[in-house]
Amino acid sequence: MSDAWEKIYNALSDPKFEFRTVRGIARVTKLSEDEVQQELMHNRDKVRIPLFTDNKGQVLYTRRDHGKSMREILSEIRTIVSAAP
Repeated sequence: MSDAWEKIYNALSDPKFEFRTVRGIARVTKLSEDEVQQELMHNRDKVRIPLFTDNKGQVLYTRRDHGKSMREILSEIRTIVSAAP
């Protein structure tokens, strides 16, 4: 595990946050947003991106091994229902 990924993983593990943005992760880890984005993409098998964004439209991330929240489940159901013919 790289030092950068370890910092990001720890930020994603913070129990104060269910989801994190790239900007939020960069702020707490002192990494650039580009570094955070690269690490998230390199470790995409360890992160989950919900179907919704934050109130500013930013993509959210969480650890893949976190259980899905009710918000995520409802969002997935809405997506499936709205896609039905």
